[in-house]
This record gives sequence, C-alpha cells and structure tokens, in this order.
Amino acid sequence: MLRPTTFTPTQGLCRLAALSALGALLFCSALPANAQWKWRDAAGNWQFSDLPPPSTVPEKDILRRPANAQAARIVVVPYGVASPASPPAPDSAASGPSKDELKQQAKEKQLEKDKLAKQREQEQRQAEQRAANCRNAQDNLRLLESGVRLKRSNEAGEPVVIDDAQREAEMQSTRGVIHSECR
Repeated sequence: MLRPTTFTPTQGLCRLAALSALGALLFCSALPANAQWKWRDAAGNWQFSDLPPPSTVPEKDILRRPANAQAARIVVVPYGVASPASPPAPDSAASGPSKDELKQQAKEKQLEKDKLAKQREQEQRQAEQRAANCRNAQDNLRLLESGVRLKRSNEAGEPVVIDDAQREAEMQSTRGVIHSECR
C-alpha cells in the first residue's frame, strides 16, 4: 500500500529550487552546443551564436566558426558608395568583342559550316558511287559464273570469245572489286 509523502514547506522549496537550478543549467549548457560561431566581443565577453559576429569584431577575436564558413566576411556597403576593395568598373571595350570581331567570327563559323557541308556532300557522292560499283560488280560476277559464252572486243575492235582462263581471271578481278566496294 502506498503511503502519502508529506513535505515541509522548506523541503518543497529546496526541491523546487534544485529542480529549477538543474533546468537552468541544462538550458544554458545547450545554448553553446547549438552555436556555430564563438567570438570575444569588445568588452572581452564570449559570445555564442548561430549567426556570424558583427563586422566590427576583428578576425583574431573569432574563436570558432562553422566548417563551411570562409575566413573573409561580407562587408555591406551602402548603395552608391564604392568599397575600397572592389575592382574598377570594366571598360565597354574590354567587356566583349567588337562588332567587327563578331562579324568575323560569324563568317568563320559560316565558312566552317560550308566546308563541313561540302565534305558531307562529297562523302555522300562517294558512297553512292561505291554502291553503284558494287551492284555492277555483283551483276558481272553472276554473269561470269553462269557459264554463258561471252564476247569481248580486242584492240582492233573484232569480237573475241572469252576462254576459261580469261573467265577465271575476270572472276578474280570482279571478286576484288566486290570486296573493296561492297562494305
């Protein structure tokens, strides 16, 4: 069976004070743990924050910063006032190429495109010629292999029937053309 516990008012106050002190201690100890920045202010007191210190704090007084923070801080300069560290405004001539240079670059690009187009056209014509040569060589080989008697003209223009040795030589020559042209 449970017995009710009785406290004297002094005991209750002491427990309440102890719990309050413990809570305050835990609360205060958690503040620096979440802080990413630690610095010493002008009065010499330590400051903890998740925000960077003011720009008036010298670099030597910043004791800790986040891992991804840079050493240099951003300096806010009012609009219209040039900061001493800012580079001079670039000249309009240095900012980009002139119109003549742009025209020259455009001409060079067009010439390059024309050159590539001519090269593709030439390659296309060569491919068509190879295909035609391939078809002709295959037709010629079929004719030679068929065994039909073939006539050729000699130097004098007279018709001459091709014998078996000449037929075999023609077939070898035609196979070479097929091998080179039919890819």
